[in-house]
Amino acid sequence: MGKCWKHFVTITRHKWYVFKACAKVGLIWRGIVHDLSKYSLIEFFSSAKYFQGNKSPVEAEKAKSGYSIAWMNHKAKNKHHWQYWLDNKGDMIFPIEMPVKYIMEMMCDWIGAGKTYNKDKWTMGMLKNWWLENQPLMMLANKTYILVAYCMTAQTELELYKNIVSLKQAKTYQTLYGGK
Repeated sequence: MGKCWKHFVTITRHKWYVFKACAKVGLIWRGIVHDLSKYSLIEFFSSAKYFQGNKSPVEAEKAKSGYSIAWMNHKAKNKHHWQYWLDNKGDMIFPIEMPVKYIMEMMCDWIGAGKTYNKDKWTMGMLKNWWLENQPLMMLANKTYILVAYCMTAQTELELYKNIVSLKQAKTYQTLYGGK
């Protein structure tokens, strides 16, 4: 199979896993529209060119070109990525609080990515290890970070879904933590 077909199958499988996760937490529409930009010409062909099958092609494109045109487009069009919620003032970059529905979708995206690339070998432990390795590199606003960290306290996939749903039910940081 050619790289274009393999990439198409991979992103469609990813969308399926994310849809299933979103459905479990009551975000049906977010699951349907999740990552539709991956099928756009700018993202699809750039990513297909760097397709590897076991991880996102974005890092391979960055290694070769110093940046990824697919990623630049993707993070600008998909509110479930924390990078979408960065702003700047002068030479300072700072994070903005993410709305709860996008935090929930982001968590489902992480589950979907793990299952897409690790298939039946995926475990909650893999997600927790990924989080521990990557969270120091993330620029999350304070309350967003606390809500994501709360979700990541889960020990099982079922518990993770319950934590994600609790974000929707709480709607606000104050409901979960009683803080400001």
